[in-house]
Amino acid sequence: MTAPTQAIAQRGTLSALRHADFRLYFAGQLASTSGTWVQNVAQGYLVFQLTQSELWLGIVACAARLPLIQMLPAFAAKVLHSPEDSYAAMTIAQGVGSILAGVVAGWLAIRLGRGRLIVYMLASLGVALYLFSRMTTIPLATVFCGFTGLFTVVEVISVNTMLQIVVSDQFRGRVLALYTLAFFGLAPFGALLLGVIADRIGVQDGLALYGIAGTLCGAGIVLHWPELLREN
Repeated sequence: MTAPTQAIAQRGTLSALRHADFRLYFAGQLASTSGTWVQNVAQGYLVFQLTQSELWLGIVACAARLPLIQMLPAFAAKVLHSPEDSYAAMTIAQGVGSILAGVVAGWLAIRLGRGRLIVYMLASLGVALYLFSRMTTIPLATVFCGFTGLFTVVEVISVNTMLQIVVSDQFRGRVLALYTLAFFGLAPFGALLLGVIADRIGVQDGLALYGIAGTLCGAGIVLHWPELLREN
């Protein structure tokens, strides 16, 4: 482990909270994200109760840019046959996984390297999503749904952080702008496509195909950019 990496490791995951400005920012983000999460959970449940259609869930997810969570009401009702209890359990599990990701992402990046961590998370997310789509019992579906939240957030944190580290100062703003455009600009179309596919072939097979496609895209990135595995 290099000297800079050792220094980062010694600061600890929560060392940034020592700064007043970051504490204020963190509190604001926590309140904002919590409100958005509650809105999306309630919105997806209401839309599916009114329409019983995966297509309309996809349309709503297109606006919200959250394809997986918006498919959970259909999965809970049609696969688990528990539109309320299983939906609540899965959304809670995804939230817990996301919170855990925020705690462990830095620790994992230091020990594995951000490049390897991104690759591992891409593969793990695809596998977890596929296995989740095959589950027909509430406990197992809840567990794998929690894993999808964990792997997704660790991946997003790692990609965002690595871009800011590896890109030189004069290009960082432009690269992050393109990354944000790709991340938020393409997500609605992916959500809408998932809704259309799930409406045609069923929510289980739609989510399975979504997981397989994500894994293949990740493999394509690694093949095109093998140096990613050596990025720290």
